Amino acid sequence: MSSLNTETETVVKKILPYLERRGYDLVKDLDFETGVTVSERYTKGYIDILVHAGKSKPIFLIEAKKISKTLTTKDRDQAVSYAKSSGINVPFVVVTNGVQIQCFNVSTKARILWDGKLDDKIPSKEQLKKVSLALKANPQESLIKISNDNSLPFRPGLALRQLNALFYK
Repeated sequence: MSSLNTETETVVKKILPYLERRGYDLVKDLDFETGVTVSERYTKGYIDILVHAGKSKPIFLIEAKKISKTLTTKDRDQAVSYAKSSGINVPFVVVTNGVQIQCFNVSTKARILWDGKLDDKIPSKEQLKKVSLALKANPQESLIKISNDNSLPFRPGLALRQLNALFYK
């Protein structure tokens, strides 16, 4: 069995299957190797995956690294600089090596906490609306609630009267 030695292999074998499981259409929702000019370095770079999820403007971008690479602040800074380049302007970025997934707010460079946790995940296509609304309301936000679970918490040992009061709510 071969190891994943390149970014391309990581994208094809790890990231794309993951995005598909998260509800993204690989043909309609993603663009690959989008060229950008990075004003800070006056060089040209390429965004590995630009996610627009069927919209006219991109929603976020993914900077892929080979699986053997440990993710660093330099990787984060690269993704943020791509996000700030002309014509891109996305509110958050994802940096991943196919195993670790880190999401960052472009405005603050802070790691995004999904539902208050440092989860290694990319929001599903269904959750993107909540993410977009939260970042539009506060571009500095790094704690974003994306859970769709509005069920009541389990509380063992409640008296029937208290349990009925919870159900009434």
